Amino acid sequence: MNRARRAASVVATLALAAITLIGVNIVKKPAGELGPAVPQHNASAVAMNAQANDSSDPARKAEFADANQQTDPTAALTSVDSPDGPVPSPDNSASAAAADDPGLEGLPEQAELIFRPMADAVQPIKAVDSASIPDSARTRTIEYDGHRYLVYTKPDADSYERFIGMMGDGVVYPLGTIGGDVYEKQIEIGSVDVFGQSYVQLTGYCGANCMVTQLVRLSDGVPKQRLFINYPVIASDWNGDGTAELVYMEGMPIDTVLLQLRNDQLVYASANEAVKSPVGIIYNIRQRQLEAGERQKYRFEQGDHLVSVEAPNQ
Repeated sequence: MNRARRAASVVATLALAAITLIGVNIVKKPAGELGPAVPQHNASAVAMNAQANDSSDPARKAEFADANQQTDPTAALTSVDSPDGPVPSPDNSASAAAADDPGLEGLPEQAELIFRPMADAVQPIKAVDSASIPDSARTRTIEYDGHRYLVYTKPDADSYERFIGMMGDGVVYPLGTIGGDVYEKQIEIGSVDVFGQSYVQLTGYCGANCMVTQLVRLSDGVPKQRLFINYPVIASDWNGDGTAELVYMEGMPIDTVLLQLRNDQLVYASANEAVKSPVGIIYNIRQRQLEAGERQKYRFEQGDHLVSVEAPNQ
């Protein structure tokens, strides 16, 4: 029994380390009113609605935690590629284990990334009459950068789910789900430059370790494009083209998922699907490279390849 308890404690410790590592967000400018497994990557399959319950991957299903299970998500925020801000350290349990893992000797010097569409990630935006959202459904408004954002409920969704929209002249531009009612005061609005354009970033929480990110591109003050991502993303120029893309880390062993916008379609590639490292692969923000342990490091090369920058035996 004591052995089983010790094993459970080790698993819990590793899981907490992974959660700490991947819990990074990219808010750059705070709003005026702030509150305190790669298989499918269907961006809508984890939304907090009926579709979430139909997801083929149970681990993706959104769960709203009780109020007494809340954590402080602001502790996990960092700036984009900031040399002074906190970054995920490569000196973690996965990297430490890799140093003595003979299985890493067989990792490839070059690996091909396979980019796939992230289903339903790019969502259309269609204005609705402001009167269609009754006062009884409106739970909060947030002012940011000259615009007012409305948090509200919907009659065809669960009562604890919150949605957000940008208010216009007699209309509301619905921008999708933004988390659960117990996390409503923690909704954050900021801005970030990715894919060569500026986006408004809306961040909400759907559980103690569940994040919702909506990236909205405005044109003449009107929302024109919305990217929905159900992961804590980082903005970083991982492909070296001079503009920031998106990246996030997940799972045990840790996998790094790279995201690009190609022809207005959000696509993703799993780094560890390409490398097949037994200890996982992380993204080092400061070096802008991927690391499978301490001895094997990769950089992105045009043609969707990861190329070794350090031989395994060095």
